[in-house]
Amino acid sequence: PPVAVQSVSFTTSTQSAAFRTNTRYVGIESSVDAYVLFGTNPSATTTTAGRVPADTIVYRGVNNGTATKLAVYDGSS
Repeated sequence: PPVAVQSVSFTTSTQSAAFRTNTRYVGIESSVDAYVLFGTNPSATTTTAGRVPADTIVYRGVNNGTATKLAVYDGSS
């Protein structure tokens, strides 16, 4: 089961809260194409971030014990 669930609205690059220290995997689901980037202060763009296709769930491993965040952008503005 998940240790936390976060929702982010994104028409510009928006960061999540920092993941918990025991987070090992992140599941990303979006109803529209999304560009995602991980880091301690990430800013997602269409050229720097990976694309997650609409209506899919993608899982990514993260370094636990760090202040990792996820930035999400829809590519529209």
